[in-house]
Amino acid sequence: MITMACTTNPWHFLMQTFNAFVCFWITCIIETLFDLVVAGAFATIYFHDKNSEHLPEKIIRSSAWRSVKFHFGTICIGSISIAVVKYVRIYLIVSQFIFKLTERYFKIPVYSWIQCCFFVLDNFLVYMEKSLFVITAIHGTDFWSSANKSNTLISENKKTFCSLKGIMELSLFLGRVIISTLCGVCTYIFAYTQFKLNPANVDDSSLTLPCVIVTIGAYYISALFIDIFEFGSRTIYLCYLEDCSLNDGSTEKPYYMDGSLAEIFGKDIEMKEKKPRV
Repeated sequence: MITMACTTNPWHFLMQTFNAFVCFWITCIIETLFDLVVAGAFATIYFHDKNSEHLPEKIIRSSAWRSVKFHFGTICIGSISIAVVKYVRIYLIVSQFIFKLTERYFKIPVYSWIQCCFFVLDNFLVYMEKSLFVITAIHGTDFWSSANKSNTLISENKKTFCSLKGIMELSLFLGRVIISTLCGVCTYIFAYTQFKLNPANVDDSSLTLPCVIVTIGAYYISALFIDIFEFGSRTIYLCYLEDCSLNDGSTEKPYYMDGSLAEIFGKDIEMKEKKPRV
């Protein structure tokens, strides 16, 4: 039925294809806007005047307003490339399913290899564009200038960047596992305690399914919050690299980093007494 409808009226198929692509694009725009707002908030905190007693007010609102007003074109350009790759990946998955139904198995390995390539490309684009949006949040530059700057920073500090990225990803993954495991164990203890009065009605199979569901749900929920922490850590590190490239720690060009961050990276800076923030 679908094939006949597409054959008799190909415009229906084209419009449905266009609608599907627009859905992917809108989803990527929302995700990209979220990343840019978070990066703008962290960059504002990092580069604010250290002699000021208070942080800037309404950081999130100001970052969101700047992102929509000045950088919406950058958001659209960055998101459309990811949307195209994701759309091609979905097309390949659907094509593989159709080949299995029509028993054209000789095409499946080729499409699987192409799908693997687009999977790598998708993750690479997402990874690079996150760094790109951090530079956009710092300097307010356009897409291509931010891409050039972010690639320069990463290539000049690739050893430190890769090592910190690996350590951070491993730590965050262990954090997700620990949180989900604790939730599963607590669920099992709570469920077993509730049914302790009727031990005849309790067995391992009746408690396993709730524990598995809670564990999986806790893993994905914790991943949502930990992803924000991961992106914030990346933003702070790129802000540090940009701070080091623009300043040398002298009186004329002091660093924006605080004492704790300077101690982590082994930077000697002259710390001034600051009034406590209220």
